[in-house]
This record gives sequence, structure tokens and C-alpha cells, in this order.
Amino acid sequence: MEERTGYQLVRPASLHRTAIRFGELKDAHTPGDTSTCYERRWTGSDYETDADTEFEAVDARGEFRGRGKDQYNFPHDAGSYVECVLRNGQWEIIWMTPHATEIEGYAVADFTASTTTIDGVTISTPDGSIIVDQDPAAAMTVSDIMDWNGSADNLIVARWHAATETWRIREIVCP
Repeated sequence: MEERTGYQLVRPASLHRTAIRFGELKDAHTPGDTSTCYERRWTGSDYETDADTEFEAVDARGEFRGRGKDQYNFPHDAGSYVECVLRNGQWEIIWMTPHATEIEGYAVADFTASTTTIDGVTISTPDGSIIVDQDPAAAMTVSDIMDWNGSADNLIVARWHAATETWRIREIVCP
């Protein structure tokens, strides 16, 4: 039971024992996995990753997908950041840098096939998310499940489809 004394809020001692740990994924993470993380520590002005201190973190709810540190080249070399709490003797991931769910890019060539390639990729949603399944700086493969035809340089909007772990064309914007 919380008790107010003047302007100070006094909390039960049990709330002070909640352990929180911040990290950066060492390797790619798929929903439900247990992953190795590098510890991230506050330096007084920013968080820094300590690659010499590792810990295991479990995705108990099976909801997170992440990119490993140095999986791709700069500027996409940061791994997904995680926030974990200690529950039942293990570090449980409660937050991770979000995986992009919608991207935009331009068709590299005319297409009529079930997949095409886009480049100049930007993330539409959610804000602050990253692409974890393909190198964001390279041309990316997207699925055309509607059998649309398109031309080189058409703007393509694609949405992440979690069940198939693919990017699917949602819209083609013709000039």
C-alpha cells in the first residue's frame, strides 16, 4: 500500500526490488526465442553497449523480432535494443526496438512475377522502427501476391506479413 507523506511518495520495499536490464541483441531474434544480449549501460549522458558483458533474455510472450548487432553495415549496424525485467530467475524481454511493418521503395525493373525488387527503401511505420529481415541499404525483395504488373521506378508500398515472414506489396503508385 502506497502512503503519501507530504510531497514524498513512499512505496513498499517490494517495488524497489524489480530488476531492469537494458541490452542490444547480439544476433537476430525471432518471436519466442531466447537470445544473447550485450548489456547497455547509462554513462551519464547516453547509453553505451558493453560487448564484454552478455546476458540471456527470453521472449516469453513470443512477440518480438529483432536485428543482431553488426548484422549489416553502417549505418544499419546497431542491433535491436531491449529492455528486460527479472522474472522467475530469468531476464524477460518486455520491450524491443520495433520491427518495421510498412516500407516504401521504387521498383528496380518492370515486373509481372510473384516477387520484385525495390530500392531506395524508407520505413513508413511505425516511427522509430528498423528493418530486421533484410539489409536496409540493399535492394529488397517484396512479394506480389495480387499478380499486379508494374514498371521500373513505380513507388511500391509493402507491408510485413508475420505469418509468412515476407514483405507483401500493398499498393503500387504509378507516375
